[in-house]
Amino acid sequence: MVVTLNFDDFHPQSGPDGDFGGDPNSGTFRMILDLLEEFPGLRVTLFTVPSWQDRPYRGPSKWYHLKRALGRRPVVRGWDGEPFRLDKHREWCEVVRNRSAAGRLELAVHGLHHHNPNLVIHGQEFLGLDREETRRRISQAEKIFEEVRLPFVKGFRAPGWGYGPETLRALADAGYDFVGLFGSPYQLSKPGLIEGMVVIPQNYSIKDGADRALAVALRDGVVHAKGHTAYCYGRETIENGLSPEYFENLRNSLRALEAQYEVRYQFLSEYAREARASLASS
Repeated sequence: MVVTLNFDDFHPQSGPDGDFGGDPNSGTFRMILDLLEEFPGLRVTLFTVPSWQDRPYRGPSKWYHLKRALGRRPVVRGWDGEPFRLDKHREWCEVVRNRSAAGRLELAVHGLHHHNPNLVIHGQEFLGLDREETRRRISQAEKIFEEVRLPFVKGFRAPGWGYGPETLRALADAGYDFVGLFGSPYQLSKPGLIEGMVVIPQNYSIKDGADRALAVALRDGVVHAKGHTAYCYGRETIENGLSPEYFENLRNSLRALEAQYEVRYQFLSEYAREARASLASS
């Protein structure tokens, strides 16, 4: 039984607006490291934002939606000065790099800033961007990873799942190998190809329990477990953020899968490589 595990929004922020993995000794990052210690074969793919700028809306939600309806922009202001840019957190990058070198963590690209100031879903950075601007941001994101010597794979999930045809074409231009997509018309029940890139459907959320994981394994023959690093985001909560409760869900699900099957853990890049070969031969 192949099992993959991936999280969105990994970056060096940890504080009252959200714990996205900024402290290796506590919180989200510590929970991920605890999972790696308990399950020696586990591999984790982290969709990482190299210069996170998004921040939660601090006013009442009714004003948030009214502001958008009236066309008042920006709807949500981002952080000034790029405080979470990776090159400003080199010690954190060194910890992540060491874990990656040990073969336990894999970094994939999750946009550049994860922020669109003029949308209600203000994390949808790439929604509405043309091909040229999309390519520019992807290139800039890659340069930041390279500057801090953090290895990354050519895998991409759009912030806030905000895709358009130009996003996919720009990714293909940049030589990306796999993407994570949600929603019509791109959602597939099995791995497929879009613009030459492997699409990996996600079929299990960390908020669900072990019974759901076993049912997915029986139905699909593979478990792609998906979550977010942060659970609290200002006043909001993220549906499948890595809270203590969902951490226990995930632990129990992995234990149940190992009790039932001979589990083979894979990075998403490894799964994409095998899926591509299978699709080519079918």
